[in-house]
Amino acid sequence: MGYKAHNQAPMTIEKWKKLVFLEDVERFEKGLADCLSESAGTFNLKYRIKDANDNFIWVENRAKVTIRSTDGSPIKVFGIQLNIHKEKVVEDQFLAITNSIPGAVFRYELANDGSDDLKLCEPRVSRLMGSLRGRSHGR
Repeated sequence: MGYKAHNQAPMTIEKWKKLVFLEDVERFEKGLADCLSESAGTFNLKYRIKDANDNFIWVENRAKVTIRSTDGSPIKVFGIQLNIHKEKVVEDQFLAITNSIPGAVFRYELANDGSDDLKLCEPRVSRLMGSLRGRSHGR
């Protein structure tokens, strides 16, 4: 994100929330509350946050409460933040283009080991694939 450690220390949850894009704050707060609760303990969220140049970028945070006190309160949380801005911009451009095309658009990859992956699947394909799951084929 381009911040220097000495400019942000100590980083608090309140300082962090001020960097989160306004439309994403509610999801961020809910995800964080769920992570810190005894029931969930994990955090996995994609959201926008302000970088050191005052631009909003997409990030993905994954975290897990690793140590709790005897009363269940979180003591230590371990996590990672990934800059996914380029991928998110490509995804948004892909959806903007495919939503204006009649028909279904997707990107399918078949690896050398035989595994496959359906990438950048536009919503109409996702709905179609979801409706086909569980059906018996070849009858």
